[in-house]
Amino acid sequence: MQLSILLLTTDRAAAEILSAALMRTGHGVTVVNRPEELARDAARYSLVIIDQVPATTTVGALIADLRHDPATAVVPILAVAQADNLEARIALLEVEQKEREAQLVDPAFAADFATARPVMDAHRLAAEELEERYARWEEVQKLLSEIG
Repeated sequence: MQLSILLLTTDRAAAEILSAALMRTGHGVTVVNRPEELARDAARYSLVIIDQVPATTTVGALIADLRHDPATAVVPILAVAQADNLEARIALLEVEQKEREAQLVDPAFAADFATARPVMDAHRLAAEELEERYARWEEVQKLLSEIG
């Protein structure tokens, strides 16, 4: 099955590497580097991949915006960007968890165990990571309040 993929990245080298790998497998790839382009064009693609984003936004905010727009609410999103700070990582994990939960409450999706199982596993692992990140965040807040 050939996919039409919209890739958002501000990293030219990453765009070339990801595009080449995806096109070798027969998929069509369009690269954009501005969130406005992503929001404008996402509904026309079968998959959105978010890699590097401009410093003025976050991956979580972009996903939330796409999910709030009825035209893009059902477009699958793959976020491959790494979050460098604790709060950004927590926000990204929370958005990804909402994505998984939306899939798992769909009876048709949940009925196909082979499809649902990896999402259930990813949900469990992310819940564990979130628990660890929340605990670390609380420790940081406590330390900051002691110093400040």
